[in-house]
Amino acid sequence: MKILVTSFEAYGKWKINPTEVAIKELDGQTIHLKEKQVSIIGKVIPARFRDIKDVINRLIAEIRPDGVILTGQSGGSKIRIERTAKNFVKTKIPYNCGTTKSGEQLEIDGPNLYESNLPVNAILSKLEEKNVPVELSDDAGSFGCNQIFYQVRNKNPNLAAGLIHVPLLPSQTEGQKFMDQETITLAIKLSLIVLSEYLEQNKPLL
Repeated sequence: MKILVTSFEAYGKWKINPTEVAIKELDGQTIHLKEKQVSIIGKVIPARFRDIKDVINRLIAEIRPDGVILTGQSGGSKIRIERTAKNFVKTKIPYNCGTTKSGEQLEIDGPNLYESNLPVNAILSKLEEKNVPVELSDDAGSFGCNQIFYQVRNKNPNLAAGLIHVPLLPSQTEGQKFMDQETITLAIKLSLIVLSEYLEQNKPLL
């Protein structure tokens, strides 16, 4: 089996993105299950509005993964497992291409909302078991993370896919809440393990 895990490149005022650091470490690793091995394929997505959809669609078509975990950075001090993606984009800061959005649909003919079809409760339980600060969330924002989440679910309805937000690093926060890189990487790896186990126990949706 194969699981695709994505991050975004650094954007805005930040020179680093903790998801990119984590994904580069996890890329190429293998998860050993009872009956199968799962190859982890990590890819960094450009934080440019038009490229996000094209790049993720191309990667899924080329890799044909059994599951996808999308990751992005956000505020707060906890890992946030996002349950919903909305058909809406609005920017507070520009995409790296300079694009701004004042509030519009991502897909004109798309539904208002998609739900994650990752095993979100199982991921939550695993992270809590390992003492990783974590919570479920129904607000993936209105920027690139929500965009990629919505567009993956819209294009690939039968693919196990969803989004996980991670906090900023201490160096990014200017006194705000944060999480260290080691914990962020661990949280994403544990999520990949849970998804792998889920896919092994259930027939892949593709």
